[in-house]
Amino acid sequence: MRKRVDELFRKRVEERAAHTGTGFIGSRISGGSFKPDGDGMASMSTSEGQTLVTLEIHLFQGHRLEIEKRLRLSDDKKSLVYTQQIKGPQGKEARHEIEFDVAEGLPPVSDANS
Repeated sequence: MRKRVDELFRKRVEERAAHTGTGFIGSRISGGSFKPDGDGMASMSTSEGQTLVTLEIHLFQGHRLEIEKRLRLSDDKKSLVYTQQIKGPQGKEARHEIEFDVAEGLPPVSDANS
């Protein structure tokens, strides 16, 4: 199952590179787990310019969902923009985007250990 997920991620990165002319920078597979029956999920986070991108694959009873999440600041830096695109069985897709106002001049949230 892990080989299938790794291959799908590799294919997705290649497709994005061919479509946009850019690849992912700093990609890493952050985890995943599958039960013996094949149900489970795997995810990968990466950066694409100033956008945080997370790709997830969920397998449930033989059905696959691919979820792509994107998080970025708007061009004017006044909004946090979250986009989610879901691809499911039989090619059905859905996309959702929401913007959150953010205060200007506030520093990003820091790691509690620093």
